[in-house]
Amino acid sequence: MGRYRNVTFGILTLALATGAASSAMSKELVYSIIGGPKHFYTVTIVAGWAKAVAEASKGRVTVKVLPSAAAPPPRLYDAVRKRVVDAAHTFNGFLQKTSPLIQISMAPLMFTTAEANAVALWRTHEKFFRSKNQFPGVKLLGFASNPGGISCSLKGSIDSVSALQKLKMWSLPGYSAKALGAIGVTIVPGPAVRMYPLISKGTVDGFTGIAMGDALAFKVADFAKSCTTFPGAIFTPTFSMIMNMRSWDSLSADDQKAVMSVSGEAFARRSGELDGWEKAAQAKFRGTGKTIQAASGAFAAQVQKAWAPMRAAWVVQANKLGIDGKAALEYYQSQAKAIAAGAK
Repeated sequence: MGRYRNVTFGILTLALATGAASSAMSKELVYSIIGGPKHFYTVTIVAGWAKAVAEASKGRVTVKVLPSAAAPPPRLYDAVRKRVVDAAHTFNGFLQKTSPLIQISMAPLMFTTAEANAVALWRTHEKFFRSKNQFPGVKLLGFASNPGGISCSLKGSIDSVSALQKLKMWSLPGYSAKALGAIGVTIVPGPAVRMYPLISKGTVDGFTGIAMGDALAFKVADFAKSCTTFPGAIFTPTFSMIMNMRSWDSLSADDQKAVMSVSGEAFARRSGELDGWEKAAQAKFRGTGKTIQAASGAFAAQVQKAWAPMRAAWVVQANKLGIDGKAALEYYQSQAKAIAAGAK
């Protein structure tokens, strides 16, 4: 088995030194997380998948999960492509240029449940997107979805578009930032791992696009006075689990089959764990005496009208890439709705 040595890749990382491994020997895959080692996603979704890989391969393939990210979040895709690590998951918002088709999973008002969102995205990718090479230079193993994002204010209640327009909001990049921009809100976009200083120091007036579970995990929930949800969510962060092509090719056919037996849709199903995580997180937030309110009918209708052009624009873009955008969108929505309702 190859041995790992220290290299510099933005921050100190581990890299796979050259060295062939016999297919008869065990193979250790080094995996980079994107958030903290104690985040629910890391200890539940990633760790659960790693255990399943070892079991499915009868111990021939194991996964070593690093205690921190092997590169800054926007560079994890390149870290995998260049084989700094064998595998990782990365935020799909960082892949807007290379992977425009999968961005539909994060469009405003598309959320049902985390599990349904992830499974629908995998099925839609397999049916419509796979031939368009949305993951150049890497092997796609699966998708995961967070619960739908909420909007929280460090000041008063967010109960109208005009109330939002008075706030400077931190947001994840991509559709979340675009959604706020479409209704005239001042935004400060960036990765979740860098939002704490902005929020804790009052540089922004609120945050949007992340689940309450993440707000607690990244320790920004304490600064929120109240939060607002939208039917279908303002934004749903989704992630791609990817693997270096040479690392993938180094696995035997049997081991590749074993890895994929617990990846793909099986991995997407693990996002269901995050639905329970979010329910508990919202209950904990409310337990502090703070509120999470649903947007009123008039408020929801106003943002729905403002955000509808984003989905229309995605359809146009998909058509230009040789995809029947309308059919793909309808398929995605129908799958997510059915899965959320209990269908397999």
